[in-house]
Amino acid sequence: MAGEDTDAREWQVAIALFERLRDLDPEAAAQALAAAPDAVRERVLRMQRAESGSGPLDQRLAGASAPAQLGRWAIGPVLGRGGMSVVYRARSLVAPEAQVAAVKLLALPAPDAPAMARFEREISILAQLRHPGIASLYDAGVATDGRPWFAMALVEGEPIDAWCRRTRPGLHAIVDRVAAVADAVAHAHRHLVVHRDIKPGNVMVDAEGHVVLLDFGISRVLEEGTAELTRGGNYPFTPRYAAPEQREGRGISTATDVYGLGALLHALVFGAAPDMPEERGEARLPPSPPLADDLRRILAKALARDPGDRYAAAAAFADDLRAWREGRPVQARPGGRAYRFVRWAQRNPVPAALAGALVLSLLAGTGLSLWQAREARAQAAAAQAAQAAAEQSRQAAERERDRAKALNDFVLGLFSAQLPNRPRDELPTTAELLDAGVARARDPASGEPALRAQMLSAIANVFQTRARPDEAAELIAEAIALARQDQALAPAILVQALRRQASFAMARGDFELADAALAEAVPVQEAIEAGAPPGPDLLGLRRTRAMALASRQDYNGALALFEAIHRDVTGREDLPAGVAERAGSDLAVIYSSVGRYADALSFSDAAVAAAEATGARDVRLGILLSNNGRLRTYLGDHAGARERLGAALAVFDALFDAPSSARAAARFNLGRLLARQGEFDAALAALDAASEEWARADGEDPAQAAFTPLNRLEALVLAERWPDVVRDGQLGLARLEANEELGAFADSALQAEAYLALAQCRTGAAGEGGTLAVRARARLDEGVWPDRARHALVAEAEAECLLAAGDPAAAHVALARSRAEDPNLPPGDARDLARRDALAARIAAAGGG
Repeated sequence: MAGEDTDAREWQVAIALFERLRDLDPEAAAQALAAAPDAVRERVLRMQRAESGSGPLDQRLAGASAPAQLGRWAIGPVLGRGGMSVVYRARSLVAPEAQVAAVKLLALPAPDAPAMARFEREISILAQLRHPGIASLYDAGVATDGRPWFAMALVEGEPIDAWCRRTRPGLHAIVDRVAAVADAVAHAHRHLVVHRDIKPGNVMVDAEGHVVLLDFGISRVLEEGTAELTRGGNYPFTPRYAAPEQREGRGISTATDVYGLGALLHALVFGAAPDMPEERGEARLPPSPPLADDLRRILAKALARDPGDRYAAAAAFADDLRAWREGRPVQARPGGRAYRFVRWAQRNPVPAALAGALVLSLLAGTGLSLWQAREARAQAAAAQAAQAAAEQSRQAAERERDRAKALNDFVLGLFSAQLPNRPRDELPTTAELLDAGVARARDPASGEPALRAQMLSAIANVFQTRARPDEAAELIAEAIALARQDQALAPAILVQALRRQASFAMARGDFELADAALAEAVPVQEAIEAGAPPGPDLLGLRRTRAMALASRQDYNGALALFEAIHRDVTGREDLPAGVAERAGSDLAVIYSSVGRYADALSFSDAAVAAAEATGARDVRLGILLSNNGRLRTYLGDHAGARERLGAALAVFDALFDAPSSARAAARFNLGRLLARQGEFDAALAALDAASEEWARADGEDPAQAAFTPLNRLEALVLAERWPDVVRDGQLGLARLEANEELGAFADSALQAEAYLALAQCRTGAAGEGGTLAVRARARLDEGVWPDRARHALVAEAEAECLLAAGDPAAAHVALARSRAEDPNLPPGDARDLARRDALAARIAAAGGG
């Protein structure tokens, strides 16, 4: 451990020196380098060699007639260099061949363990972040010389400071872009990722003026990097933009990134990084150019020396920037009635002018009428109410600041506490820290209920991600109980805990608990957002609840929610990009689930067109194409379905080198299409490939997964291979029952029981088949199944088994129930209709009608 700390400190000093040498003349730089310790000097020289382009890959590029290749990427010109890595423009050598990317390669010729770890951490972090303001990860690998690389979306643009020098944007345009960067940082924080190196060189602006945050090389996942976070200075960073706690080696938090955002704004406005005194004191803001007082206060709050005095989150910083842009009161300046009136008047000049004229007319009068007296009392009451509201806002802001500081103290206190039976100089394990955190959060003396709820909720989330679901469920229930005690003052914490409980419950198939948690969370969030159109948080809660309802087979309830969400987002320009398109694609899915395939296709086509218009060939586009192909299969557009599914698989093949559930779903949809076209062997091959990839993506053994045989049933029934249906149906249902998953996958169980009943009654096992048909009917009657194909299938199974049992008259009645559903079925189900026609003929031949 001591050796690792020494190495980390040497890297920190080396990178700081590397940055400083850039600002010195050659003679001074040489003197500074010569004065450095040997280990530090050697690291700086390695970074300088890497930056100069003298690494092995550069030499290979210079001497080769064709570009070098990394994975599927042909390496092109250098886009940029740093002390640790080099970035190349690259082009895909496989479909889609026109795809370009930025390929980042560790530049050090002989990377040591810490350098490799930092690079690999950047890959793992980018893999979990999906935001318009963060470059998406495509794939990754290891070069032949052992150096890791990864490919990400290429941002065609320039660093934001260069963009500002070239375009000379106004102050409002600068603030808008910094707010957009803060949105990307807030997304990372929601995934427990702290960037730790926000600076102009890591923010790119594309040709359309959109910003993208780059370089997560020294980022850290909060829940995994606790020990390193307490040794705040033992990692590389850019000193000019580093927060005081980074420079001083203290623990970091999301407030560290808030400082970085403030430093970024300072650099773009004033042309230089902020000047933070070495000891005590706050950052000094230059007197010119002049800033509006509110914006100056926002900047000062973001750059506060004490993390507890900064904004609690990057999202709060972005909110205040936008409040300043819109002339609303800002959190950085709690003010009274006069301040709020001025802000109101700036946003509403005409009403404000009329109000001023009314005041003047009243002052000019020589007496007050009874009406004037009542008006004066009303105004006084309004003023008192405004003052009370302002006081409440101030108290809420102070309480939020106090809670953030208490939360910071809570976390840091875990590291300062001495664990029993452990040497004082030995760091605790992550498990020990989590257990200590639970014990402390359960102690009423540790703080107010909301604070303890917040800690229990966070630890529960860690337990859930570390495959400790039982403990996670217990802790999140405790967190909710605590948050309810403080709901009036901290409703957002209750919402967060309920949202996590719903997420945990859905992960284990307990959709009833998930729906209950979301049903409680939605009205709390509605109260938080009262008086405003539904924001992303409320829309997200409603969407998740709709998904939970659909998972409980309450498709009508889910449909009502999805339609309401779509109404709420249509025509809105204040929502994040993609919200409206996602609402449309959600409607496509739910309309498909209730059998409204034509309606579903119109929304699906619109979602695909919108995604293709962006030019991004990402996972979302692949999923939209796959779903669109599935809908076209239902509607009998087999050519269109094959084209869309082929395009989806091309997207996924370009993105994934490892098993992916999204690609598995596309393979499954292709298998269903092939079965409807009569290509049964090809269909079964595609379905088996889908099952194998699904299982491997979920960490299961494909040979033991319940859905490996179940996914084959539809194709086998369409091919009328009844013995194979019996074999695979029995195996799949037995596995579902053994894993106690019959309830969680009721839709799949219902379909499998009906198919198996058909097959058994066609192969001479009428008794067993009849029992299964009765069970399928009971399952159908217990739920809400708006997809009429399920009703038709169960009635067909009943008819087949009644005929096999020697009761053609009852079989005729049962088949009539099935045939009554046929007009509701899509054209793609033609083979099912033909099979029922044949059954009707057999029933008639047996004297059944």
